[in-house]
Amino acid sequence: MALTTLLGEPELNIYTLNEHLLFYRSETAGYKQRLEFHFHKSRLFYVKRTFSKLSFTDANEVFCALRAKYLDDRLFDPEHEKILDPQGNEIFARDNDELQLEYLQAHHLTFGKL
Repeated sequence: MALTTLLGEPELNIYTLNEHLLFYRSETAGYKQRLEFHFHKSRLFYVKRTFSKLSFTDANEVFCALRAKYLDDRLFDPEHEKILDPQGNEIFARDNDELQLEYLQAHHLTFGKL
Protein backbone atom coordinates (compact mmCIF):
# COMPACT_ATOMS: atom_id res chain seq x y z
CA MET A 1 0.00 0.00 0.00
CA ALA A 2 1.37 3.40 -0.95
CA LEU A 3 2.19 5.96 1.73
CA THR A 4 -0.02 8.53 0.06
CA THR A 5 -2.95 6.15 0.50
CA LEU A 6 -2.22 5.91 4.23
CA LEU A 7 -1.00 9.43 5.00
CA GLY A 8 -2.15 11.61 2.11
CA GLU A 9 0.09 13.98 0.21
CA PRO A 10 3.41 14.79 1.94
CA GLU A 11 4.28 18.29 3.09
CA LEU A 12 7.60 18.00 1.31
CA ASN A 13 8.58 15.66 -1.50
CA ILE A 14 12.24 15.59 -2.62
CA TYR A 15 13.47 13.60 -5.61
CA THR A 16 17.00 13.01 -6.82
CA LEU A 17 18.25 10.52 -9.39
CA ASN A 18 18.27 7.58 -6.93
CA GLU A 19 16.76 9.02 -3.76
CA HIS A 20 13.24 9.96 -2.77
CA LEU A 21 12.37 11.63 0.54
CA LEU A 22 8.86 12.22 1.87
CA PHE A 23 8.09 14.41 4.87
CA TYR A 24 4.78 14.40 6.76
CA ARG A 25 3.24 15.91 9.88
CA SER A 26 0.50 13.91 11.54
CA GLU A 27 -1.20 13.13 14.81
CA THR A 28 -1.62 9.57 16.07
CA ALA A 29 -3.32 8.68 19.35
CA GLY A 30 -3.13 12.36 20.29
CA TYR A 31 0.64 12.57 19.68
CA LYS A 32 1.87 15.16 17.18
CA GLN A 33 4.69 13.82 15.06
CA ARG A 34 6.90 14.48 12.07
CA LEU A 35 7.64 11.58 9.76
CA GLU A 36 10.46 11.17 7.25
CA PHE A 37 10.59 8.33 4.75
CA HIS A 38 13.81 7.79 2.79
CA PHE A 39 13.88 5.62 -0.32
CA HIS A 40 16.79 4.50 -2.49
CA LYS A 41 15.85 3.21 -5.93
CA SER A 42 12.21 2.99 -4.77
CA ARG A 43 13.02 0.85 -1.71
CA LEU A 44 12.39 2.17 1.78
CA PHE A 45 15.52 2.02 3.92
CA TYR A 46 15.10 4.67 6.65
CA VAL A 47 12.19 6.14 8.62
CA LYS A 48 12.41 8.79 11.30
CA ARG A 49 9.48 9.59 13.57
CA THR A 50 9.80 12.63 15.83
CA PHE A 51 7.25 13.22 18.56
CA SER A 52 6.85 16.80 19.72
CA LYS A 53 6.05 17.95 23.23
CA LEU A 54 5.68 14.57 24.94
CA SER A 55 5.52 14.43 28.69
CA PHE A 56 7.71 11.94 30.54
CA THR A 57 4.64 9.72 30.98
CA ASP A 58 3.79 9.85 27.27
CA ALA A 59 7.39 9.07 26.24
CA ASN A 60 7.39 6.14 28.66
CA GLU A 61 4.16 4.89 27.06
CA VAL A 62 5.86 4.90 23.64
CA PHE A 63 8.88 3.01 25.05
CA CYS A 64 6.54 0.48 26.69
CA ALA A 65 4.85 -0.12 23.33
CA LEU A 66 8.26 -0.72 21.70
CA ARG A 67 9.28 -3.13 24.46
CA ALA A 68 5.99 -5.02 24.17
CA LYS A 69 6.20 -5.32 20.39
CA TYR A 70 9.90 -6.12 19.92
CA LEU A 71 11.41 -7.17 23.26
CA ASP A 72 8.77 -9.26 25.05
CA ASP A 73 8.57 -6.42 27.62
CA ARG A 74 12.27 -6.75 28.46
CA LEU A 75 13.84 -3.50 29.66
CA PHE A 76 16.36 -1.72 27.46
CA ASP A 77 18.35 1.49 27.59
CA PRO A 78 17.28 3.50 24.53
CA GLU A 79 20.27 5.83 24.81
CA HIS A 80 22.78 2.97 24.49
CA GLU A 81 20.93 0.08 22.86
CA LYS A 82 19.13 -0.53 19.62
CA ILE A 83 16.29 -2.91 18.91
CA LEU A 84 16.69 -5.54 16.21
CA ASP A 85 13.56 -6.91 14.62
CA PRO A 86 13.39 -10.52 13.32
CA GLN A 87 14.52 -9.37 9.84
CA GLY A 88 17.64 -7.64 11.21
CA ASN A 89 16.29 -4.12 10.83
CA GLU A 90 17.40 -1.68 13.51
CA ILE A 91 15.27 0.64 15.62
CA PHE A 92 16.89 3.46 17.56
CA ALA A 93 14.99 5.43 20.19
CA ARG A 94 16.28 8.75 21.51
CA ASP A 95 14.59 10.95 24.07
CA ASN A 96 16.24 14.36 24.21
CA ASP A 97 14.22 17.52 23.63
CA GLU A 98 12.00 15.45 21.35
CA LEU A 99 11.40 11.72 21.25
CA GLN A 100 12.82 10.26 18.04
CA LEU A 101 12.36 6.76 16.70
CA GLU A 102 14.53 5.75 13.77
CA TYR A 103 14.04 2.63 11.68
CA LEU A 104 16.97 1.52 9.58
CA GLN A 105 17.10 -1.31 7.09
CA ALA A 106 20.80 -1.84 7.80
CA HIS A 107 21.29 -4.48 5.12
CA HIS A 108 20.00 -2.22 2.35
CA LEU A 109 22.29 -1.80 -0.67
CA THR A 110 22.58 1.92 0.05
CA PHE A 111 24.84 1.30 3.03
CA GLY A 112 27.32 -0.70 0.99
CA LYS A 113 27.86 2.42 -1.11
CA LEU A 114 28.51 4.83 1.77
